[in-house]
Order: sequence, then C-alpha cells, then structure tokens
Amino acid sequence: MIYQSIINAKNGSPVPVFMSGRTMHSKYNPEHEAESFAKTAACSASFIIVLGLGGGYHIRALRSSCPDAVIHVIEASDEDVSFLMQIPQAAELRHDSRIQLHAAEAFLAQFKQLYIPALYGNLQIITHPAWYTENQSCAVQFQQELKRQLAQISADYSVQSHFGGIWQKNIIQNLKNASRFPLHNDAMIPLIEKARRSCTAVVVAAGPTVDTGIDALCKNREERCIFATDTAYGILRRHHITPDAVLSIDGQMISHTHFIGRPDAGTLFVFDMTSPPASVRHCMQAACPVMLISTGHPLTEYAAACTGFPLVRLQAGSGTVTIAAADFARQLGFTSIEFLGADFSYPMHKPYAKGSYLDILYGTAADRTNSTEQQFCRLMYRTPLVPSTRFPDAQTTVLLQSYEAALNSWKRQSGSMPVPAAAQTPCTFDFARFTKQLAADSTVAMCAGEPAGAAVPAMLPYISYLRRKADASASADAAKRASFSELLKLAYSHTMRYTKLL
Repeated sequence: MIYQSIINAKNGSPVPVFMSGRTMHSKYNPEHEAESFAKTAACSASFIIVLGLGGGYHIRALRSSCPDAVIHVIEASDEDVSFLMQIPQAAELRHDSRIQLHAAEAFLAQFKQLYIPALYGNLQIITHPAWYTENQSCAVQFQQELKRQLAQISADYSVQSHFGGIWQKNIIQNLKNASRFPLHNDAMIPLIEKARRSCTAVVVAAGPTVDTGIDALCKNREERCIFATDTAYGILRRHHITPDAVLSIDGQMISHTHFIGRPDAGTLFVFDMTSPPASVRHCMQAACPVMLISTGHPLTEYAAACTGFPLVRLQAGSGTVTIAAADFARQLGFTSIEFLGADFSYPMHKPYAKGSYLDILYGTAADRTNSTEQQFCRLMYRTPLVPSTRFPDAQTTVLLQSYEAALNSWKRQSGSMPVPAAAQTPCTFDFARFTKQLAADSTVAMCAGEPAGAAVPAMLPYISYLRRKADASASADAAKRASFSELLKLAYSHTMRYTKLL
C-alpha cells in the first residue's frame, strides 16, 4: 500500500493521502487542478497509459479532452486500487468502457494482448507528478519493462506491416488450392508410427555442417525420420536422400525455388498457410501428399474456426522454419530429436551447405565483375559480424543469434505434446463456406460503431500493411492519416473482392 488515508479538500472532494503524508491532489480544488493536468498532457494517441489513479479527477478530465482514446490507469498494486474505490469519483471510472484500471504488474503481464499497433496507432504514457514523486522506483521499473516490451511489439509490427499484404494474398490462394486439391493430414500416420517405434527425428537445416554430416543420415535409415527445412530439401535431393517430411513457412516467392523440379512422391510436404501458393499448387499437382498448417496468422485461425477445418498448429519462434520442423516432430510423438545444419553462424566461412538454391541463383547471375564468391560475401557481410560461441574461428550476426536463442528456448520446453489427430482420408477445404462467413462477419464489423466481429483480428496483419502504405503517402498532418475504421473497411473490401476473383 502506498496510501494511508483519505481526507476532504476545501471544496469537499475526497483526496487520497500517501504514506509520506503528502496528498495526491490539491487540498483546495482537485477538479480544477485536474483540468490543468489534462490541458498540459496534450494527448495525441488513441492508447494512453496513465501512471497514478488517486481520486480519478485527472482521469475524468483526460477522458473529456480525449473522448476517442482508450485509457489504461496504473496503480502500484491491487490493494491500492481497492483502497481508492472508496472515492466515488474513482469508483465511477469502472463503468466507463474506455477506461481500465490495473495494478502495474498485472498490466505488464497482459500488455502485449492489450496494445495492438494496427488498431490503436501511437501510444502515449502520462505520469501524474505527485504519484511519480512518491513511487519513483515503481515508475522507473514499470517504464523500463514497458520499453522492453514495446521494442518487441515494434519489431513484430514492422514484420506485419512489410509482409501483411503477401500473407493475406497467399492465405486466400492456398485456401482456394485446398478446396480444389485434397489435403493429406492422413500422411502423418506413417510418421506417427515411426515415433511409436522410438525412431530418432533428425531436423535438417541448410547450414555448412550438413556437408560433413550428410553421410550419417544414410546410416540406420530405418531408425531415422528426416524432417527437412525447405532450404535443405534441394541439398538432400542432390545427395539422393528422400526426407520423410519437408516444411516451409516463408511467404516470399523466393521460397518456390526450393521446389522446382518434380518433388519426391514419398515425402510429406508441410506448408504454412502463408507459403507461396505456387509451391503448394506445384506439389499438389504432382500428386504428392500436402498438409497446410498454421504458425499463428489470425486469418488462418479464423478460416479453420469458421469451417471446422482440421489444422495442425506449430510453433516457429520468431519465424524460424527449423523450430517449426522440430515442433512438428515433437507433436508427432518423437522424444529423440537431433539437429543437423542448424548452425546459426558461418562455419567454414560460408552461409550454406553445398547444393543450396543460392548456388544456382548466384551461379546463374555470376560474371567476371560479379562472381559467385562476391555474391556470397555480400550476403554474409551485409550486417556486422560477431564471433560465434559455437564454432571456433566462425562468425555470426545478431539476427542469427536471436534465431539460435529462440531454438534454445523451444528446447527448454518440457513435456510431450498430445499427438494431433490424423485424418484417415484426404480432405478438402470448404472455400464457399469460408467466404460466406467472412462476408457475414464483414457486415457486422462495418455496421458496428467500433471494431467488433469475429473476423476483425484476422485482418490485423493486413491492416498493418495498409497503415504503413497510408502513412507513407499521407502528409505529416496526423488528421489526414487513415483511421482504423477506414483501414478496416479497405481490408474487407480488398479481401472480399479478391475471394470473388479466385
């Protein structure tokens, strides 16, 4: 508790008193003081965090000056919030849907779910001076943790704003592909049987150490189940090794390069819904078993929910296909999982093993002034290098280190996963049902006075993409920038128009 009592100001309004004996608000007229506070705050964001609830006078004034903003009010603890509910002006704030009261620790625990950049845009933090003076340590710790989480949110939002358009297009086309060609969740059954026989799952990435470890894959092949990342698939094929499964989660068209040529009929191809539709369609047309999975895109989750489509969900860390492959193996029941080529650095001074798609790509573009070696050097030296802790005399990058940390975090997760239910026969996606439900939810969302409807979260990555484009073309005047409501309507318009064209 940071408060000791409540006294009445000269005008009769109740004012909380800190343990130090100082009051949170003016002892004469807290309402007038609150109006001055709201004017100096000059809020310009739709998502406002206020440190200090007190008697709530400044919150009410801030609410009047920022009627469209969502205001999250922070107190030191739940006990402090409960104590302040004795003040009628503070208690009344609970009845305002755009004002939420939190203890500092609880708010930080759910902040990433509360703050959605595509929905709210900018965020603003406002601190009550008296509250800060009495709780400086709490305020500093709160702001430091908030800054750390905002950096993570910003990075995620940056990815969404860049790839949101590609993902949206790919998902819709893949759903259409899944309505035309059968999906083979039943192809998991042989892999599940291998897990039950205590076979070892080997996740093969495309790092340079594959060159020295490739021969070991051929030994005791019946006791191994090979899960190849898409980048490693071509390398394995050049060594005449047929993997049991290949996983691909990158939505960029360059990923299609991994699947050029006739794919192996005995391999299960596992694509994220955001993968390039050309890759998915290529494997489907070759009559290879294909699965579509989710690594968390909300449109994929929405499509599965509204149609009852069986969907396997995989963890991918920060978007790393190696983690997705390992998670698939664990979900199938494998308890022994080994890694080959998951180097996250440049051992032997090269980025990939021999035979990767870059050998072909760079070799095709090579000439006297642009050799293959120069192109590989540009790839490796495009960002600053740091010493690798895994390989002597090897270098790595901060980005690769973050991928390695994400994999290590996944490895630390204990306990086995429930084995996903494998369909006994191939199935297709009900695209007509999906578009019908999407149209209905679109109507609900656009008729509502504020963002509402089951499909709104499904549109957020695409809205992030639209917001980046709109902000880039808008002037510096914030009033001219597109609102979330406008972007939501544009997102639904694009999506519904696109589904009708397929």
